[in-house]
Amino acid sequence: MSRRLALASCGLAIGALFVLSSALATFAAAVAPVREGAYGKLRLDCDTKSSLLHVVDASAPAAKREGQMNSTTIVWGALIRLGPKNAQGETMRLGTSTSHYRCGRYEVRISGGYLNPRPMGEGGAIQFPVIEVRQGQDTVVPRTALAECEEALPRYGHFGECTKSWAESVSVAWNPTTQKSQVSIRRAYIDRAHNDRTTTDAFEVAGAR
Repeated sequence: MSRRLALASCGLAIGALFVLSSALATFAAAVAPVREGAYGKLRLDCDTKSSLLHVVDASAPAAKREGQMNSTTIVWGALIRLGPKNAQGETMRLGTSTSHYRCGRYEVRISGGYLNPRPMGEGGAIQFPVIEVRQGQDTVVPRTALAECEEALPRYGHFGECTKSWAESVSVAWNPTTQKSQVSIRRAYIDRAHNDRTTTDAFEVAGAR
């Protein structure tokens, strides 16, 4: 390969990476702060042709639309299965169903989550949506709770660590140049000193083999 061709290929790769990163940044800017229990519906923004997706609370401002972006509203609370009332008049949570959505090469799985099947028990009022993104048999985004987490309250640890298993929004974009998925996960949580924290994890996942 000539030096000129190599430089041109490098420039194309960098350009594609910049375009995808800009798209993910646009999505992240549209996220609204969310408190525990604020989620009732999710919004899945998807550009099927580009395999670009973003999942966030439905009340968040819509991101600037580029390409062929379509939005789907997901009522995740309806996925949590409830049993009949017991002698005490309580309704127990029995589990959750999972809804499957296709966005280009990705499969988005949405289910319901909770910290206690007994609504009147410790942490029983807390329920939340759970997202997983897959490409074929490969996991792009592992099961992640879409809600704010509090580090000082052990009940949140039942699902996972605030900085690893909880998030405010999830964005994924396919990079045809590198043949990898670009992932951006924005997290919002309250640390042990009771300070509001937001972080963004950005990483790449190799394409399906």
